[in-house]
Amino acid sequence: MAAGTTISGQDGVIKLGGASEVPMLTDWAFDAKSDIKTLDTRVMKSNADGGSAAAGGFDKKTLGSRGASFNFTHQWQENDAAGAMALIRTTAVGSMLTFELYPNNTTSGKRKLAGSAYISAVGDSATVDGVVTQKVSCEVDGAWTDTALA
Repeated sequence: MAAGTTISGQDGVIKLGGASEVPMLTDWAFDAKSDIKTLDTRVMKSNADGGSAAAGGFDKKTLGSRGASFNFTHQWQENDAAGAMALIRTTAVGSMLTFELYPNNTTSGKRKLAGSAYISAVGDSATVDGVVTQKVSCEVDGAWTDTALA
């Protein structure tokens, strides 16, 4: 079995609202999650079932809903014409947008995560001796896809 391949994120791309790319992207993360519920299987001593002395008492797991979120950081741009900047200003919080996340470029054979999401948070950050950055957090709405590019 092959050991796998190390992939650098330096060629990552995010497209929002169709074709607009997030400018000056420095990092992003996509987190899929599943709500796993625990059912307590312990019972009282009734109907001759043994109650607490009976074997068992192990938790029973059931699948709840699935969901995902993603966030990214980029170098903030003053001009709305720079890629997707017009879609991710601080006033865009609560807006719905479509997304495409490419971990390693947008060429054939690479992978893409895609779907729709609400912008849940936008934060700008600046320091005297640093670059002005912006962090955007999104909550995925419904199902998403994780596919190879043809």
